[in-house]
This record gives sequence, structure tokens and C-alpha cells, in this order.
Amino acid sequence: MDWMCSTCRPTRDSIRGVGMTALVELEVRGIRLGTHREQAAVALVAPRDRSAACALSFFIGAGDAHALGHELGGEETTRSQALQLVSRAVSLLGGRLAAVHLVPTEFGMLTGTLEIETPLGYVSVPAEPGQVLAVAVRLGVPLLGDSSLFASLAPPAAEPLSPMWTGLLESIDLCGLPDPPSV
Repeated sequence: MDWMCSTCRPTRDSIRGVGMTALVELEVRGIRLGTHREQAAVALVAPRDRSAACALSFFIGAGDAHALGHELGGEETTRSQALQLVSRAVSLLGGRLAAVHLVPTEFGMLTGTLEIETPLGYVSVPAEPGQVLAVAVRLGVPLLGDSSLFASLAPPAAEPLSPMWTGLLESIDLCGLPDPPSV
């Protein structure tokens, strides 16, 4: 992890998530590529339970997004072949990829981990969010996210109107308005 600056270097606590609550199974619903090659793309993930009316979008690199687009379509990519190789190596060493996680960090960013089950216990391997999505899509590994990722997406509670605004709204006579034109 020498390639990361000391401010962004994940700590054990930041990788595990700050104040993690319940884990929710997620699915990749789509990606949107930027209009220029250098622009970041956006990934859209949401709870697998479609009754939850929320989704999370976040930036991923253009290269990750391009490959993920092909992988979502069931196509092999160089990256998906590399992921299959890593999965086979983990299996030959007596382990298995149990799940991948999207995790909020203490820095207000999103990171990921690959959870590998070994005969000696679980090992968490840090990964970029785009890589985590690729593992979930291509290898069929469960994609999990902390439910706190969606807590900020809930609509805020409505504040009561001040008496001045309430009086103004009650004084407006809508009965005298003409009907809208028909199309």
C-alpha cells in the first residue's frame, strides 16, 4: 500500500467502516460513462431487495467503468480473466472469496474489501470500489454494503411552515384561476 498517501491510507478501523451497522446485500444496477475518456464515470448500486426505494451513485474511474460495462453484459475482459485467476489461486490455497464490501471510511469516502474465508479465519483485502463491483459482477460473489450508506439518502423531515407562510398560502384563491390549456 505504499502507493497511497498517508492521509488516504486506510487503517484497520477505516476499512472496517466507521460505526458500521447492518450489512445489506447490494446489486450493481448500472454505470454511466463520462462523455470524455478522462472523465470519471458513475456506478449505481442499490439494495437487492427492490422494496427499498434507494440507490447509491458514486464515481469510479473511466477504465473501471468501461470494463464493468462489458462485464455487466456478460462479456469477458482482461480484468475478468485476472479475477478468475485470483479466485482459482485463492481456492487452491484452501480459501474462497466469501463476499465483497463497499465501506464508508472515516474520511467520508467509499472504499472496498474482499472478504476471503481461509481455514484459519477471514482475511479482508482492501480494494477500490470499481474492483469490488467487478468481483461481484464477474464472479457472482455477494456484494454487501453497510446500511449507513443509504441513511443519508432518506428524505429529510418536513419543517413546519411559519405562521406567516401558512397565512399567505391560505389566503390564495385558486378557484379564480383558468383551467390549464389542453394538449
